[in-house]
Amino acid sequence: MQVKVDKYKLGRSAIGSMISKQQELTLNIKLKTNPNQNPNINEITTQSFISESLPEFNILQSISNPTISGKVMDSQNNPIENAVVKLMDVSLNPISNTLTDAEGNYSINTSPNIDVYTMLSIASGKILNQTNTFTLLTGESKTMNFTLLDVPIINFGNISGKLIDKTINNPIPISGGVVSLYKKINNNLTLVAMSYTDLTGVYFFNQIDPGDYTLKFNALGFIESEGTITVEKDKIAQPVNMLNDDPVAAKGIISGTILDENNLPIVGADVILYSSSENNTLTPIAFTTTNSIGRYSFMNVPNGNFVVKSNKLEMITV
Repeated sequence: MQVKVDKYKLGRSAIGSMISKQQELTLNIKLKTNPNQNPNINEITTQSFISESLPEFNILQSISNPTISGKVMDSQNNPIENAVVKLMDVSLNPISNTLTDAEGNYSINTSPNIDVYTMLSIASGKILNQTNTFTLLTGESKTMNFTLLDVPIINFGNISGKLIDKTINNPIPISGGVVSLYKKINNNLTLVAMSYTDLTGVYFFNQIDPGDYTLKFNALGFIESEGTITVEKDKIAQPVNMLNDDPVAAKGIISGTILDENNLPIVGADVILYSSSENNTLTPIAFTTTNSIGRYSFMNVPNGNFVVKSNKLEMITV
């Protein structure tokens, strides 16, 4: 199974000041490798784990190896058939796995070269359950039972919107825009999620609680705008939002190069441009990615102080 993790530590540039029209700034970042790229096994979703292909269990393992057996039950003490039971070493490297029978029973062999283990079990519609680490002596048998709780049923809604340029006769999509989703909590507008428009101007929010929200839109060279939207459970809202050109935009340029620790360009790194206020509060205003030589560029930047942050995701197998 593959999951996304940060390949590098989040990098941040120095503050750059845009003080005149058509000014150009260079803000470079050197990213350091992320030392914590191993994901937490508890963060694996039920669906992803179940879909993982299971290696064949070898019943011809030496019968002198310690064995582990037990039952997998639900919260009502009913057996769960076809639940996955996985045996791992202390570093979460897989050793073997099996499925429960109709009575919820399983039996799994261990490795003769490993003394400390951990186990987990999961089933469709259930929450993953992982044991603490434990040891086994040569020839010892152990009983490990699991109780799997139901995944809470929550009905979410989704937003799939589009941001376009309103000021031209043939509207075109606005890429790299920042879309902020706010909800009124205790009579205060509270930021609950953020998204960025792609090359087609599309942005997306998923698993949103039903209710009324405010959307705020920022894009370089355009006047900031906002609108309201109602999210309904099990439905996808599809708003089309339009922005007007900012006639007094400074039209500055901020560009730079994203490098790794070996001074090699990072292709496809995410780059976010933030405005920096007098009290150093950072507000994201634009998004882009680096090109084939690690370069990025933001056009139509207004006057003010700015910071860029960068990172890159990678897929790893767990």
